[in-house]
Amino acid sequence: MAAHAFGCGCPLCAAVNAATLLTAAIAVATILAVLTRPRGISEGVWAVTGGALMVATLRITPREALATLADLSGVLVFLVGLFWLTLAAGRAGLFERAALLSVRAAGGDGRRLLAAVFAFGTLTTALLSNDATVVLVTPVVLVACRTLRLPPLPYLFACTFVADTASSLLPVSNPINLLYAERFDIAFQRHVALLALPTVLAVVVNAAIFHMLFRADLPRRFDPTPLLAKATAPLTRAERSIAIGLGLVALGYIGSAGVGLAPYWVTLAGGAALALVGIVGGKVTAADLWRVQPPSLYAFVIGLAIVVAAADGAGLLDALGRAVTRATSVGELIGLFGVAFGTALGTNVVNNWTMALAVIPPLERSGASELLIVGSMLGADIGPNFSVVGSLATLIWLTEIRREGLAVSARTYLRLGVIATLPALAVALIALYLLHMALG
Repeated sequence: MAAHAFGCGCPLCAAVNAATLLTAAIAVATILAVLTRPRGISEGVWAVTGGALMVATLRITPREALATLADLSGVLVFLVGLFWLTLAAGRAGLFERAALLSVRAAGGDGRRLLAAVFAFGTLTTALLSNDATVVLVTPVVLVACRTLRLPPLPYLFACTFVADTASSLLPVSNPINLLYAERFDIAFQRHVALLALPTVLAVVVNAAIFHMLFRADLPRRFDPTPLLAKATAPLTRAERSIAIGLGLVALGYIGSAGVGLAPYWVTLAGGAALALVGIVGGKVTAADLWRVQPPSLYAFVIGLAIVVAAADGAGLLDALGRAVTRATSVGELIGLFGVAFGTALGTNVVNNWTMALAVIPPLERSGASELLIVGSMLGADIGPNFSVVGSLATLIWLTEIRREGLAVSARTYLRLGVIATLPALAVALIALYLLHMALG
């Protein structure tokens, strides 16, 4: 019996083609709706609608959808704990205190204040993720700028750029890192060994470029007096308790690596413990523990994961797989740049969460090397800084500053993003390549 040739136009092939087209149509419509938010409807609603359509039309079976959710369990646990951590720290006034200390460290020099904001943002991103940085650091930096009569945009741009640039520092600095860690079994120590230095170098490059680009806007001297009294006041009991708690969480991340415990469990335990401290201290209520959890974000994460899984099952990601396979055959350094910049550019078309979900299956199937896998993660972390649609953190930041009456166009962001992100990502990739050679 002759083998069947797909694409011959018979009823079977027509049915297969129709099914693939339906899957593609739902996936494209979902991604466009997530990016453009028609009628102002949350991206989470569109994402979960797309996922539900994939299941309802059997583009993915309920069993496969549940398996996809199981793969996301670590990320979801991390997010729950993260929002409890940020709730406790925010209510204790810890971020306002850190902003005041940044002003004090600047010594009345606008250029040093920009460097301090990058340092403040890097530390926040490392421990609490990129989303926490834009949500909690941006408002206090804006208040400080207005109080001190400083031009706010250079410092606000620093908040959003450092949120993504520094998000490769630790596995918990970006939920995407946990996605890669789960799928490719990247240990905490290995992540830090390979990515801590490249990430720090990327932040330094980012900060240096900002100093050059905004040199005319950064005052050589400003009067810090309006905030100095608050900056030098003793830590409150709540601030001290939460600061110690965050320090213990950081130690927990290090300790968990030694016993094989996934870092997201440390985040959950730390978030629960600090939220309890906040409740006992009267800063947090039990109802806050529920209210702080954003249903739209969980819907976004879950819905898009199901959409991308269905697209992968229909063979729509095969082109990415072929691209990864080609990258493995052109030499490690060229392949690294190809995969990383390809992932980075993709994040600015379909958002970094979508791009990470899309590129991981082809990386798995192609047997990509550790270097290419980690390079792809670096591209998904830093790459979104090219444009306003690159990451959810950037979209949150843009919404926050527009609410405060500040205008930043997509063109302005793109121009700054290209100038600041290209060299930062390139330097990080070269450092990663050299470290990987040295460590083996």
